[in-house]
Amino acid sequence: MSSQPARPEQQGNDRRLFIWLFLIAGTFLLIYSARALFSSETGLYALFHYQFARRDLRSEKSSLEKHVLDETKEVRDLRLDPFALEKVARERQHRVRPGEILVLPKSQNLLSRD
Repeated sequence: MSSQPARPEQQGNDRRLFIWLFLIAGTFLLIYSARALFSSETGLYALFHYQFARRDLRSEKSSLEKHVLDETKEVRDLRLDPFALEKVARERQHRVRPGEILVLPKSQNLLSRD
């Protein structure tokens, strides 16, 4: 058997069919991509949300690291400096030496009753 070349109208129909299939597949791919891009779980909204959350967490982390350094320095100072320890004891715990009189300002509760 010898193969005969396709007729021109058959080639045109095949080409149109291919173009339509290509356009339909492209449309479905475009719709799927747009859905994935704008969905709430994996899309741009989630990306921006996580970027802002990451920035906030980094800021909070640096703030907490600074706080830890300050507290570590204060603990070191209290261990090494007896005057610093006495100052904290007097201010925070209202400690006094024998014979001293403790004078405290009125508390907010007492001021509101007046």
